[in-house]
Formats: sequence, C-alpha cells, structure tokens
Amino acid sequence: MLAAFSAELDSNVFMHGDGTVQAMICSVCDTMPKMTSPIDFISVAQLAKACEASKMTKAFIENVYPATLIAQYTVPGVADLAAFVLSPAAVYDSKEDMVSICKCCKDHFTAQAKIHRNRRVPPNGAIILGYLIGEAPAVLTDLNEIELALCSTVRTNCQSWIYFAGCHQHIQGWHTFYENRPAMNVANISNLADAGMKGQLLVVLCGPFTSTQQALARKQTLVNVDKVIAAFEWLKANNYHYRDIDIPNADDLPIPQKITCK
Repeated sequence: MLAAFSAELDSNVFMHGDGTVQAMICSVCDTMPKMTSPIDFISVAQLAKACEASKMTKAFIENVYPATLIAQYTVPGVADLAAFVLSPAAVYDSKEDMVSICKCCKDHFTAQAKIHRNRRVPPNGAIILGYLIGEAPAVLTDLNEIELALCSTVRTNCQSWIYFAGCHQHIQGWHTFYENRPAMNVANISNLADAGMKGQLLVVLCGPFTSTQQALARKQTLVNVDKVIAAFEWLKANNYHYRDIDIPNADDLPIPQKITCK
C-alpha cells in the first residue's frame, strides 16, 4: 500500500512545490486526472484566448447565477484569467506562467481553434456548462451533525451513534445505519409533538465520562436554534428544494436532552 501511495505521489496526480503536495486539477472542468485524460499545462495567454473565444466569461452567465457563486470560480493569483469561469483548485506554475488542464479540455481547444470563432463552444465538462456548485457558506458549514439533520429534508438512511467513554481521553463506539423513509419524517415529528414529546431528542452517554469527554460530546450534540433558523432562511432563499418549506419556529425544534447511563 505504501508503494502504491508513493507511486501516486510521483505521478501527475500531484504536484510538488515549496514543500507541499497539491492535487492536480483541470482549470476548465475541475476534475482530477484520469488514465484517459491526464493533466497537462497550458499557458495563461493561450487559455485566456481560448476561454474568450469559447464564451467562458463570467459576464456570459451573470444573469444566471448569483455573483457570490460566480466569484468563487477564479484561478487564485492569476489576474489575466479573472474574467473567466475556471477552477479555484487549478494549479498555477508562476515560473512558466502556465495553468493545469486535462488532455480532453486541451484537445477540445486545439480542435476549436480550427473553426470559426462564432461557432466555438466550451468543452463538454467545462464548469460554465451548469457545473457551478461552489463552497457551502459558513451558515451551513458551522452546523454540527444534529443541526444539519434538523435542516435536512431528505436522508437515504437514519444513523445512530453509540458512544462509550472510560478512563482515557478518547471516546469509542459504533455507527449504525437504518433504512429511512423521508416522506414520513415530518409526520412522525408532528405526531411526537402532539403526544407531548416535543423537544425530546435524546443523547445517551454510556459509561463514565471524563469532563473533557463530556465537553466534547456536548459540543457535538448541542443545537444552536439561531444557527438552525439562519440555515433554513439561507436554504429557502438559495435552494429551490426549500422554496415551499415553511421556516420552523424556534420553539418547534427538538433540542437534544442529555442522559448519562453509568
């Protein structure tokens, strides 16, 4: 396994520089190299010319995507490429003034150069062709597992974490998956609330926990109501799956209760 890992580090999947190891990502389609499409480099001037001719400018999609999302797709530190929709994970070789690109995208640009400028289009896997996903905002990434579960409308499975602690500072346990029926989630929660069990989301601590372990378990299961409501508001404004979902009241969220079993 170590030999395979070392071989991969020496391949064109990673680039070494300044004591760091960086994954090689295509600047156009945002993918790692494959056997059929290894990573190469293209000069900044050549890539800018190809992107301009293929209508890969940010201005071309400014009425389709939010400006904050479009702004994320910029090759860091390369001013000449700032106007184009390219991968922020692309590798830039400042010495040679070149950017990483996969063979498929580079071959596409080479072929496109032979046809009329008005007929040129981006490569099939180019980010600009509906592949702008972006990074999740802090309003979502700051949520813990339970807070995320409260915001989620669809889960393919239910999950159970069982934790055991002891005299050491680490926590052991197991993780179990159960079949889930998403359509019944809201109905089940409503039934529990009607039965007087609103807010009874239990976190069970089995065995003796040190103060450090209790603090860690509490942090991982603490629900910040304001953060959950803010996440719902962002999702409703930015995710069409949430457009018809009513933002819950703070009093309706099931806040976890801690139980310790010794």
